[in-house]
Amino acid sequence: MSAPREAERRCRETLNAIVGLSEIDLDTIATHIAINGVPQHVDALEQTIARYHHVPESHVLVGSSALALLRGVAAAVGRIAIPVPDYFEFASYGAQSILVQRSVRFALPNVSDLGVSAVLLSNPNNPTGTCHDLRGIVHEITHRNMLLVVDEAYVDFAGEQASIASMVARNENIVVARTFSKCYGMLDDRAAYLLGPPELLHEVRAEPASSSARMRAQSLIGVSLNDVRRDVSMRRAMLRSILAGIGATTARSSANFVMARSDGYHLCERLMDSGVKVRCLDGTPGLEDAGYCRVAVGSYAQLHELERRTRR
Repeated sequence: MSAPREAERRCRETLNAIVGLSEIDLDTIATHIAINGVPQHVDALEQTIARYHHVPESHVLVGSSALALLRGVAAAVGRIAIPVPDYFEFASYGAQSILVQRSVRFALPNVSDLGVSAVLLSNPNNPTGTCHDLRGIVHEITHRNMLLVVDEAYVDFAGEQASIASMVARNENIVVARTFSKCYGMLDDRAAYLLGPPELLHEVRAEPASSSARMRAQSLIGVSLNDVRRDVSMRRAMLRSILAGIGATTARSSANFVMARSDGYHLCERLMDSGVKVRCLDGTPGLEDAGYCRVAVGSYAQLHELERRTRR
């Protein structure tokens, strides 16, 4: 089988593993890009996503990226509470944002009496990787008629049971953002979607997309979702073990990265001095000067090299 045909076969298998997208003409989606950056022929994609999540099609909006869609949400709502550490970059989208400090061990704060109309958070959290049970905050927000916006960019690594997407059809106070880029390697060619109340999605749809949405065969990996999740889980456990071996503590993660720190030394500096690329979190609201860093779950070869460099 030729390389292009093999890539196409793997692409279709992978898309089917994500949300049963085998009915969609990928060539049409890939080649018909609208002026505003969203594929003209996204109806089939939105219909399939709606069936997968058991919501009406009016509750689905496909966009060029999760960032573009969340920017549209920001423009449509008023004051937003963001429990930090989390998606504090949202404050730059034009929304009135209030950064709320999480309690010990990064538990979600009480959202009562914050004077906001919406709460934004990621689950699993970025940068901690922690996955929260959101039923309590959903109840509180529904009771106060607020909006809960959840970025589930990394939920594929945690499993569908961690998602609140199933609540969207019966609760107009919930908006969920999902993306294909994190788990399936679509880093340059991103595509994402929102699940939420039709009235809000109509307002978001009016916002121009910031970048093109492409779905190309070469942007996907040809393995099933379960295989991806299982493999990342094994490598994540290996990474935590390596970091524990040099005296670092890590937050429990459900994503493809871990957040770590050490009491005896600055972990970020030590890893970078060893030639390891990490994301230093010293300037992150809620983590100021605490010595935290975010370490990506690399390949097995990269993990073995990390172990070699940190133990010499």
